[in-house]
Amino acid sequence: MTKIREVMTSDLVSCSADATLQEVAQKMLAEDTGFMPLVADGCLIGVITDRDIVVRATANGIDPKTAKSGEYGTGQAACIPVDSDVEVASKLMENLKVRRLIVTEGNRPIGVVSLGDLAECTPQQAEEVLVEVSKSTETLAHGSKE
Repeated sequence: MTKIREVMTSDLVSCSADATLQEVAQKMLAEDTGFMPLVADGCLIGVITDRDIVVRATANGIDPKTAKSGEYGTGQAACIPVDSDVEVASKLMENLKVRRLIVTEGNRPIGVVSLGDLAECTPQQAEEVLVEVSKSTETLAHGSKE
């Protein structure tokens, strides 16, 4: 069985919960991502998305130069241990209706596995996950519902 370690993206970029929304947005732009794990002392404490920044902060007139990412992200992050099987990741994504999982070793984020990563090694399972994720209009990219 294929392990998450074999298919994940390991160059994970994260940010501190103390980073401002503007700093996070600039980092997202530089990394071409809309999703960033929040960490404290190297441990995963949540996640923030570009949607969180726009809908929870900017739309409400919050100043992105001073607002902290930890206040507008979520403490819930969809995770999977690094030595898990790809099939487990597929089922977890399907059940949580998410397109990506943060890969952890202990409580430390070390990578991300996305639906695209799964599609490369298990196209049929990835298609099933996509169908389930697409059915949900309430689920955010990181698995938490507003």
